[in-house]
Amino acid sequence: MTPTQINHLIPPDAAIGAAHVTVKNANGVVANELAPIAKVAPAVFTADGGGRGLPAGVVFRATADSAQHYKPVVKFDSAQYKFVAISINLCPSPDQIVLILFATGLRFRGSNAAVSGMIEGESAKVLSAGGASRLIRPGSGRHAHVAEPCLALVVNVALTADGQTANNAQINIK
Repeated sequence: MTPTQINHLIPPDAAIGAAHVTVKNANGVVANELAPIAKVAPAVFTADGGGRGLPAGVVFRATADSAQHYKPVVKFDSAQYKFVAISINLCPSPDQIVLILFATGLRFRGSNAAVSGMIEGESAKVLSAGGASRLIRPGSGRHAHVAEPCLALVVNVALTADGQTANNAQINIK
């Protein structure tokens, strides 16, 4: 517990609906609130922890020669004192490119098929929605493709599970 934030874990067998959450410290009850408990409550972790803007994630690239590389999608710019996007190069290539987003609230989704992704309003295939990462890949084919010419742009990324939409995040594509 910090002065402004309380982290807690909802038990997996908690009933769906409103739950009473009581916070106590050595002096007694600090807060007593109702919290909604849902089967899914998708959310994408963001670099600044505020739930908006740049996501916490990496890009995985598998090259034609079987090399594998991970690259962060953000970095902290100490001169600007903020997180900034690192461009993801999706220009035509035989490489397989996967955007790995770190998310929460998907554990009890109906199935992997119940999770969908959108990149700037276009459908993005979700390869997996399990474990510690969420994988979204632009395009419907086996390789990522961007229409020519390759322009640098910041795009919105959205995740939906069982009809519940997560917060939007942004990535920089070139």
